[in-house]
Amino acid sequence: VASNEAWAVTVMPKKTSPSSSPTPAAKAASPTGGSTFDAGDDVVIFFRLSEANPKYQCMAVMSKQQGIYRPRIGLSDGWMPARVVRPFDPAKFEVKDPTTWVQVRYLWRIFFDKRGHMLDCGDDEEAIEDQFTPDRIKKPAVGVVSPRCCWVPQFPPMLGLIVFRWGARNQCQWSQQWGSTGSSVSDQYIDCLIRQGVFTELGMNFEVWTVWIEESKDLETITAACQHIFSPSHPVRRCKHVGALYHLYPTGFDERCEPNLETGGDEGAAHVHAESLFALMQAMERNSIPTVFPHPSTLYRLLASKSWTHHLAGVPMYKLPSTVALNTATLRTDLSRAATRVLETLQRVKEQQAGSKQPPITKGVVKLGYSWEALDVKFFDGHEGLMQTLDEIGNAVYIDDYLCGQAHSNDALLVQEYIPNDLELRLYVVENKVEELMYTKFEKINSDNDFKEFREIPKQECIDEWLEGDAEALANAQNQCMEAIDHYMAYLEGQTCEQVPAVRFDFFIKRTGPGTAMIRIGEICEVGFSMFGASDLPGKVFGALVRSMLRRPQLDMDGSTAA
Repeated sequence: VASNEAWAVTVMPKKTSPSSSPTPAAKAASPTGGSTFDAGDDVVIFFRLSEANPKYQCMAVMSKQQGIYRPRIGLSDGWMPARVVRPFDPAKFEVKDPTTWVQVRYLWRIFFDKRGHMLDCGDDEEAIEDQFTPDRIKKPAVGVVSPRCCWVPQFPPMLGLIVFRWGARNQCQWSQQWGSTGSSVSDQYIDCLIRQGVFTELGMNFEVWTVWIEESKDLETITAACQHIFSPSHPVRRCKHVGALYHLYPTGFDERCEPNLETGGDEGAAHVHAESLFALMQAMERNSIPTVFPHPSTLYRLLASKSWTHHLAGVPMYKLPSTVALNTATLRTDLSRAATRVLETLQRVKEQQAGSKQPPITKGVVKLGYSWEALDVKFFDGHEGLMQTLDEIGNAVYIDDYLCGQAHSNDALLVQEYIPNDLELRLYVVENKVEELMYTKFEKINSDNDFKEFREIPKQECIDEWLEGDAEALANAQNQCMEAIDHYMAYLEGQTCEQVPAVRFDFFIKRTGPGTAMIRIGEICEVGFSMFGASDLPGKVFGALVRSMLRRPQLDMDGSTAA
């Protein structure tokens, strides 16, 4: 019965679930091998939310209240109790024919989707049915399977993941540049991470508990009761390793302000207030639940805020452009004076880097921390141009011919000298090894001082078109980048005392003569970066994330280190 009342639960019709996708093991299985299952056998099945029919993608929740009220929490991947409906003959099994798979009925009865819609399981004869390949079914000892819980207490998985992800009506959209994984906040990305990372490392020896987030208030609700919700008595804590993933964008903007709603064409999907997200991450970490994705809270805040840029600008080995932070009070007190002080301070930092007098800085870039996909990055030229750009980033900007206030709570604007460049070299580091290089460039600054016309081209084309055929200049630049990366990796590891699983460095490259080049770093991108069309890179990155979790000590149920 569907209801338009805001408080009501929409009950989904009774159904037979669509077939679950076979695992690689099933695809390789012999049609004549495997176990037999008889009707009435109690079994456990490996369930995956992402493989269900999109119309009925539901998770198992521990109570109706956990599916009705936000934030909704439930088991979305893992072993669940079930009962075989009809005899299964392995001799007749065909991977491509779901009618030959093992037909089961779920013993757990409470399933909700991310919007609060409930599956109507009816009485026992009308309970939800599904079919699975035999490699995703186990026949445990008598008494192990119980209809009283949606998980299997006697099967503690190696890894338990708590995934915070977007669940509001406005679904995440992304550009082609993200490649096959989709954007880091999308359902597609999360599924790729589990398939190419968790499955590859652990097979089906894991489970996922999903928390659907619709606004920052949901994060604050979990934060206030984190130690109770994910206490040692929660089922996920029986897993040998437990970690949390946060597939959300922290932003300094008010969630419903116009600039945020215009972001990416999806009305700001997955953008949540930065302070609310970091408060949750810190609360979970205090509760002995480390962050798997993207990084521990201390490191993630440093990268997302971009504060590392002005912290390290005075140290030459980090190859930074001259960078300063302008406090918003200075900006809003006297705009002309603010621009003057920015240029003076940029010059001072530049000369400290060089150890000598330098030509005056007249061109640069203004940025906001907690900003995504090259937004809130604007070019300026001269004192007047800087005043205009500071005013646009800090106060108000035109969006669709309307002047919109910049309703953000950032305490500073970042200003850097402009680095003329021939290309932007992107280096992907996985477990302290550079695994991929990509050659990119924004080729135009438009009339609104935004960087546009992004290109990514192969190495040889980059040498021929952007470096006048000088391969030695590119090699020289790459060697300099590698040296700088060594310094940065030590700096980043120093923020957590743990190896950084993966990170991306973006360097501006300028050919300075035959076989020589100058480099300056433009960005350090947290894991969750776009990987374009790289086919092998996602698996390497996702595998590194899982291994980083497995390297941590196992915990007892009370959160202490296991003996």
